[in-house]
Amino acid sequence: MSEHGQQPEDLRGWLMAVQEEKLVQGALDGDKVAFGILVERYKRQVLGMSYSFTKDFHASEDIAQTVFVKAYKSLDNLEDLEKFPAWLSKITYSTCKDWLRKEKREAVTLQKLQENGQLKQGIAGAVATGEGLENVISAALTELPENLQMVVALRFYEKLTYRDIADFLDVPVSTVRGMLYRGTQTLRKALSRYLKK
Repeated sequence: MSEHGQQPEDLRGWLMAVQEEKLVQGALDGDKVAFGILVERYKRQVLGMSYSFTKDFHASEDIAQTVFVKAYKSLDNLEDLEKFPAWLSKITYSTCKDWLRKEKREAVTLQKLQENGQLKQGIAGAVATGEGLENVISAALTELPENLQMVVALRFYEKLTYRDIADFLDVPVSTVRGMLYRGTQTLRKALSRYLKK
């Protein structure tokens, strides 16, 4: 049992948690290699959350770099080493919000995508042929509340497990399951309006 009274799901999970605490401690002690390993471990989570806000892969990569620089510079503020993923998630969230304020970009919704002629065959054609499907999915994400956008992006763009998402967002796995269910149901309803046309 960990010092917070949580039973590890399995030995591998427990060992990874112990290893992660050592990596975080090493990074706090100035070990850049240890921090580099943490970057590799959490890059997908940060990119997924960033993409849920930006709907732009290049911007997401820029945000991810900024997030890890901020995290490295403020490691001393991390009080509980076990909470590194949730702490990093908060830095990612605030960095994304800053980006949105600076960029003042208007979200491309499904309706705008359908009306602006960006897709040769419309939304239904993009879904059927796969051409422009990435734009359709990005636009469909705007139909979701922010918290559901993040969970859906982490699961489907970055292919994270429920446990990884839960750790990163500091919520129970059951909450992630519920959010993914609500998110995918909402996306289906939003898309079905255009697929029937």
